[in-house]
Amino acid sequence: MTTDSCRQWRELLGAHVLGGLAAEERVALDAHLEGCAECRAERAGLAPMAEILPLADPQWLDAAPAPPGSLGRRVARRVATERRNQRRRRIRV
Repeated sequence: MTTDSCRQWRELLGAHVLGGLAAEERVALDAHLEGCAECRAERAGLAPMAEILPLADPQWLDAAPAPPGSLGRRVARRVATERRNQRRRRIRV
């Protein structure tokens, strides 16, 4: 399968190796994994991390960094630019 067609499945792999999927999701993902070597390989790469995760000591972890204050404005500008570009493309067609 292609990476794009597997995107929804790959988003579930972390929860799968941690045992956090609902039964329906787990069964569906397991069925997908039977036929997809790429997703099986990615799951195999995640499995060792899931095994050592309980050993992590939160006291040694830093707080998550805050995003820059300008991030919201930059994203809004980018969205506006993309919308203008789409309108221009529609007008040319």
